[in-house]
Amino acid sequence: MSRLHHLLDQIPDLDLLEGNWAIFGSGPLAVRGLRDPRDLDVIVTEELWSQLTKRYNAHLHENGLSRIQVGDIEILSGWHPPLSKSVSQLIEEAELIEGIPYVRLDQVLEWKRLRASDKDIVDISLIEAHK
Repeated sequence: MSRLHHLLDQIPDLDLLEGNWAIFGSGPLAVRGLRDPRDLDVIVTEELWSQLTKRYNAHLHENGLSRIQVGDIEILSGWHPPLSKSVSQLIEEAELIEGIPYVRLDQVLEWKRLRASDKDIVDISLIEAHK
């Protein structure tokens, strides 16, 4: 079983409301076979975030946003640096691949260009070569 499938197997246990979440970060690259994910980053709507904080402890992320860590799944209250689209828009426009919502690759590329860490520069090359 691939690392991605192992991570995706953890999603149903979170009981996420359909249409209120999407996988971001390395997940959209992993589902296309561009690289293996270390974990899965999930963005959620404010409504779902409110429900999740009643079940799980939220902690401050290094970027100043709150996060919930459940196994290898990191649920985030937002995204940093902010993109041209809101979290709700990213979720609404997410691409369904095998029934799982993934933030569109062009939005991941925008975010990685904004961050431009060493890891992001490698990912930018992978995304651009994939197009």
